[in-house]
Amino acid sequence: ELPVIASLGIAEVPVIRKVRVALFSTGDELQLPGQPLGDGQIYDTNRLAVHLMLEQLGCEVINLGIIRD
Repeated sequence: ELPVIASLGIAEVPVIRKVRVALFSTGDELQLPGQPLGDGQIYDTNRLAVHLMLEQLGCEVINLGIIRD
């Protein structure tokens, strides 16, 4: 896109920076998909779903993983 803009003689263009979002899950019961589950544990699927949704909205997502209780 920049070569086209430059070919039109435009030297500067306003830009909007992507929104940056830090995302994490909390809980001792959470386990990453692909890992074995212990008693009372569940897979951390909500963080993945929210991460993908935020990316589709154009956000820059910083994945902080699981924070234990």
